[in-house]
Amino acid sequence: DETTSKVHDIPTKWLYFAKPCESNIILPLKLRVLLLDSQKGTRRYGLIGEEPGKNNDYRCLVFFTDDKQNMSASYHPSSHIHICLDQTFSMHQHECQNEFLDRYFASYPERMMLRAKEGSL
Repeated sequence: DETTSKVHDIPTKWLYFAKPCESNIILPLKLRVLLLDSQKGTRRYGLIGEEPGKNNDYRCLVFFTDDKQNMSASYHPSSHIHICLDQTFSMHQHECQNEFLDRYFASYPERMMLRAKEGSL
């Protein structure tokens, strides 16, 4: 701060690009993101849980990690998503420690409902 000569130390996990992503950009799995809800005036922090594709109408699944009691997820277009400057997932994993997310990311993209035996299709 130029007027007080105070130095502010802001962890990079709280720094996000001001401009949202371009539409139709492919955002990778586990990317730390921010969504701004202009109607409610809230910020939601989360991780990309599914990349955009034909099956999800080219939207990203975001697991919101800001509410540890009530984990939620929803699909959003890339153009609504702001990317965090700090993408060191392992450093921040303890903040959003969740058994479901651990299992989900360990098994992605395989899903039980999509498994088929060879030659059955």
